[in-house]
Amino acid sequence: MKNPNFIIILLIQLINFQSFSQQISRGPYLQAATPTYMQIRWRTDAQTATVVRYGTNPSVLNLSVSVTDAKTEHITNLNNLIPNTKYFYSLESSTKVLAGGKDYFFVTPPPTNTTQKIRVWALGDCGNATERQTKVRDAFVKSLGDNYLNLWVLLGDNTYFGSDDAAYEKGFFSIYAKDKFLRQSPLYPATGNHDYDNADRYMTNPKLAYYSIFTMPTKGEAGGVASGSQGYYSYNYGNIHFVALESEALDNDNRKLFQTPNNQVAWLEKDLAANKQMWTIVYFHHPPFTKGSHNSDTEIDLTAIRQNIVPIFEKYKVDLVLNGHTHAYERSRPIKGHYGFSTTLDEKKHVTETSSGKWDNSENSCPYAKNQAPIYVVAGSAGGYGTPKEGYPHKAMYYSYVEKGGSLYFEVENNILEAKFINEDGEILDKFTMIKNVNKSISLKAFYEDEITLTPSWRGNYIWNKNLQNTQAIKIKPQSDTLILVKDKLSCIADTFRVEVMRLTPQYDIKYLHVQRIQNGVKLEWDVNQQLNVQSYEIEKSTDGINYKSITKIKAIGQKNKVTPLAQYRYIDKTSATDNIPQVYYRLKTLDWQNAGKYSKILNLNMGFESSK
Repeated sequence: MKNPNFIIILLIQLINFQSFSQQISRGPYLQAATPTYMQIRWRTDAQTATVVRYGTNPSVLNLSVSVTDAKTEHITNLNNLIPNTKYFYSLESSTKVLAGGKDYFFVTPPPTNTTQKIRVWALGDCGNATERQTKVRDAFVKSLGDNYLNLWVLLGDNTYFGSDDAAYEKGFFSIYAKDKFLRQSPLYPATGNHDYDNADRYMTNPKLAYYSIFTMPTKGEAGGVASGSQGYYSYNYGNIHFVALESEALDNDNRKLFQTPNNQVAWLEKDLAANKQMWTIVYFHHPPFTKGSHNSDTEIDLTAIRQNIVPIFEKYKVDLVLNGHTHAYERSRPIKGHYGFSTTLDEKKHVTETSSGKWDNSENSCPYAKNQAPIYVVAGSAGGYGTPKEGYPHKAMYYSYVEKGGSLYFEVENNILEAKFINEDGEILDKFTMIKNVNKSISLKAFYEDEITLTPSWRGNYIWNKNLQNTQAIKIKPQSDTLILVKDKLSCIADTFRVEVMRLTPQYDIKYLHVQRIQNGVKLEWDVNQQLNVQSYEIEKSTDGINYKSITKIKAIGQKNKVTPLAQYRYIDKTSATDNIPQVYYRLKTLDWQNAGKYSKILNLNMGFESSK
């Protein structure tokens, strides 16, 4: 019989070895977020059961999800979360904490149609494990600083080392693992041609690692119409509707995106038609307009996308189209109706706004505000290198850049989208602003001298009626019909406020009106029932019953536009005791808030003095 002590020691050593080997070898990374749901994925180097602890206080992770099956690939779904809330989390095995701390957190998406700021990072052709890839990453990390990145999108060619799992480890996860984005910000990818290297190019290919590594919201659970395909899908984040398309592989109808009609395009039109979000952003790999390291005039798939898919973007008023494939940065002006070769582009016909879109102090830099056509951005230099093609730069582009790598970062806050291209040296080489629902003509009604607030339709600097007053809202108390114009400081956009001052029609019922001589003069008394919109009462006096003179005004009791059920008024005219006038006449004038008046009946009083005539 073996020594029992030896067996115990061996078991302890085995347990210690298993505990030691339980390490995270990939991730964690976040996928498929909704305002009440977050998916966390990660990999361990040894099979283990896990528990995810989470909560809104990093010191009190009072919620948990446990998985008792031992495995190396871990997918945990956190449900019933609070929208727009910061959650901290830790990943644990049965013996130790595998990952956790103050930097392990996420913020759930806000409710649909929120107007708060959303930060998005878009990078294409990133997965080649080159110095350019790390420099682009580091430049963006520095630029973002401590700001929270709400989500990031991949524009395809996420690895250049094949289509298996090891290729993604080398080209993607090993590069971004050390930074916060994988563990803090949900990731929404699209494929490129290199994601299919060494694999058959159809979306349901079980050998393609992409579809097992990433989770996409295919059932409409994050907003949008359910696609039923991980190749293409849509989702909402705040007031943005995102659509990720598959432009490389065949769908189950054996057709590619540009081979219309097909299943993907039928879904796309259905999804865009149902979309109610303020902003619509579409992204996929192959650009319809480019002269960077690819040429949309000579490559069949790019030409077909321009001819067959671009009209759909225009039909449903897509705001921004993001692509990779070309290893350059290219940004168009708003383009509409141009489906031919670059040489046929007519700026007067096809470019709907000719400004730079920068909205700074440079010449012709107004933001894009007409919302009549999409802007196309190629951001395919997050890792890849390339040289321009014949005809570079493309005539549709306002700005093109191939010298160094970079990525696109943009923020959406309510009706403003601000984007910038950050190159690998941290320089902002291009920027543009899109703005919606501005240049408004707003009609308002207000009562006389009622305070009302005027708020422009955009966020920025303001000039109110030609006077610089850098405040988003002003308060006015109009006394007459008023026209107020507010512009941005560059006079690019303007709102017009037309304020109509409504007459406050006085309503009152004088139940009792009486004058009486008293020792020190004349007492006037009147009682008013159901008084409304009376500003004051003016007492006028006459000695001949013809010519009257105002002797006082008495402020009315109550407020504008509010009924005062009963009001009593008294006034003593002391002048009548010393004037020695035998007969006096009084009348009461009721004044509204625009000082228009209405007279009561005339009251006369014999003072008992003899006439001096």
